Amino acid sequence: PLQKNRIYKIKLKTIRSKSFGIATTKKINVFITSDYVQPTNTDSVVKYKFPFLQLYKKDSSDVTSRSEWADVSTTYCAMGGEKFIYISSQGLLKNQGILNLLFDSVGVYPTNVFINKPISIDSIFFESGEDKLTQNSQKRLDKLLIVFNENKDLKIKIYGHTDNQGSPDKNLQLSINRSKSVMNYLILNGISNSRIQYKGYGDKQPISDNSTEDGRAKNRRIEFELN
Repeated sequence: PLQKNRIYKIKLKTIRSKSFGIATTKKINVFITSDYVQPTNTDSVVKYKFPFLQLYKKDSSDVTSRSEWADVSTTYCAMGGEKFIYISSQGLLKNQGILNLLFDSVGVYPTNVFINKPISIDSIFFESGEDKLTQNSQKRLDKLLIVFNENKDLKIKIYGHTDNQGSPDKNLQLSINRSKSVMNYLILNGISNSRIQYKGYGDKQPISDNSTEDGRAKNRRIEFELN
């Protein structure tokens, strides 16, 4: 069963049948449920009142190949207790005609992202004493952008934290500037500013011992909360 408020990655492989179907599609319907539904015909699951997700190829192109499997995926925020997955391409034809797809390697993978729970994201770093994101940090944020773009109703809160080196006032301002820098990067990459809030706490909320370098490194962090 899926864990409530956790973000999961749903992935599968698909290919067009070699002997059936003339239409093409670029999206696959997936239904995630806590109850088993016995289909009475090919349309029964599709017509059941489940919220559905749509899986896409990374480049958003059509599924056209009859010789190479295509990877399609999306992210999903669990309601809690889901145990069944239904897959369908019903009603998703790009042009008229019959479509028959095969599916394989279906997987539902937990991420470290939760709704309504602040989490520290690894590998988000800044230049020493500054609010400029490092290049590796931008790559890490690019992965989070996928989650944010696939869950457009989610609001994003960004929290900045520092260690206790330096004055409390400077640490507070640095944490504010760093969380704002992350916000600006998300906005620059297509996330609406109406979805984002940011805040800095300086050195007031340590999660480790500031008397050691390892502890201070853990305290210098960016946290996200989705709701």
